[in-house]
Amino acid sequence: MHVYAPGQRGYIPIALSLDADSAFQSHALRFSASTTYHYKPLNETVQVYSAPFLLAQDITIALTPDVRARASRGEVLTVKGTIEYQACDDTVCYRPETIPVEWKLTLSPIVR
Repeated sequence: MHVYAPGQRGYIPIALSLDADSAFQSHALRFSASTTYHYKPLNETVQVYSAPFLLAQDITIALTPDVRARASRGEVLTVKGTIEYQACDDTVCYRPETIPVEWKLTLSPIVR
């Protein structure tokens, strides 16, 4: 079983998209190194992930008055998004999936 790496043409590569929110800014998504897979029936070589791998995306919390007030109250910031991918094995590619994801971050005031 594998999913396609970013930049792989002709297939749906794995991707993470975060929903826009004025409380944070998202930065470039980083990926683990992919591996090369050769699919003999089509004589095709592609970049894939077929073992556990890492997607990492930093965010920067805004220092706006609203976010500072939320932090002073210990509110939760929910970061939402989706992961899109298409998984395949040696005989079939399964239908593409879009899975909702979310992280809950408890805000706290900056201590100086």
